[in-house]
Amino acid sequence: DADEPTGILITVSGVKKRPTLTAQAKEKQHFGEFEATNDVKISRDSAFTVLYTFIGYDTSDFDVPELRFYDNVHAEKTLPNKATVIMRDMSDGTYWYHKVEDTTTSSIPLNSFKKMGESATEYSAATGDLELQFVVDFSKSAGAEGSKIACALFAKKTSANAQIEDIDKAVEIGLADSGANMESIPLPAAGLDQKVKLNVSVGAPASKYDYRDLSIVLSVDQNTPLPIDAGVLVTIEDHKITYSRKASGEFIIPLGDFVAQTDKEIGLTLTSKLFPNETSVYMMTAALRLSNSNAEAAPKNGDILKDNIQLTFTNSGIETGIKIIETTDKRTYTRGERIVVRVETVPETLNPADYTVVVQLHQKFKDESGSGADGTFGNTALPPIVHEDGSYSFDLSNMVEGSYCVVAQLAESVTDYVVNEARYYFIVEEPEQ
Repeated sequence: DADEPTGILITVSGVKKRPTLTAQAKEKQHFGEFEATNDVKISRDSAFTVLYTFIGYDTSDFDVPELRFYDNVHAEKTLPNKATVIMRDMSDGTYWYHKVEDTTTSSIPLNSFKKMGESATEYSAATGDLELQFVVDFSKSAGAEGSKIACALFAKKTSANAQIEDIDKAVEIGLADSGANMESIPLPAAGLDQKVKLNVSVGAPASKYDYRDLSIVLSVDQNTPLPIDAGVLVTIEDHKITYSRKASGEFIIPLGDFVAQTDKEIGLTLTSKLFPNETSVYMMTAALRLSNSNAEAAPKNGDILKDNIQLTFTNSGIETGIKIIETTDKRTYTRGERIVVRVETVPETLNPADYTVVVQLHQKFKDESGSGADGTFGNTALPPIVHEDGSYSFDLSNMVEGSYCVVAQLAESVTDYVVNEARYYFIVEEPEQ
């Protein structure tokens, strides 16, 4: 029929689509989908991730693709020894790895990647579209050098086809310093107090330190054994806590999550009730450690960030003591009366720069039954009245019936560590009606 439309079908064979290569990157390790970052910057001992999408790869047109590394002027850049690269073939979800074991590697052919769990199997890129994700990790190495590193997927053309060119797509990664350091702070005089300064810098996202905790590990010199009850009082800003030795002999002082740290001074005071009444010196070595994983809250054997910091603690051998003398030797008071006590110390005259006397009134807390059987005493927060003759008194007018004690403490002025303590117990009764 002349009115019927006619059409011509033209089939063209042998025409290939032009190969393209795109890349997107992000700081830290990612093995699944991720949202790319425009300006990627990492700490030089951490990791970054790059996803390459190679459309139109053909083994007859290109040599084996390779991962190349450049500096910021596009010259070859070698990877640090012990750097690792993990590749994921997104088409089938398989994982492949390459470990750098020299200081001359600046490119890694894809057929150098070994299949995880099957080290004899090498990767082979087949003709087709490639989607390959690489995690380049410097955490086990000495760190990447310089201010930048460019990571490129490169494929050299082998085809005579004029439309095919070498293909090379790079992403630039900024490098910055992150890490921690610790050093001792000299003190004006020898004593039982030492200080260290912790410096933490996080110049860029640092996957190496994610969810990993810091600790200070103090090792005791076997030539200067400590008293059996020795502890270390740690002072960080307004927080104080005393740590005992572990069964292995070390003191382990947890500092918490690395990325939550700030530069700080940490006071370390050696404590004991059994110091000899003569000068004695105790040596320790401090190390700053990072946990091997997020499962270790206070690492003892993690990565060493700083080691071999020598600390010397000196006990002056001066005998100290404190006692309470109740002026009337009473043990029972009526509410409304006043208790007066004297406090004597050894040595009798104290240097305020060395020691402080603290006097408090404590009350016996009662358990839920109201019996007070738990025996716990707590500070009433009632301040004492200090008299000209040096005695202390407490007004019992507002005290309820129950058990009380005056607590006198001899504490170090700098650390507030209680060297000696004395107590005087008494009872407060309701007045007779």
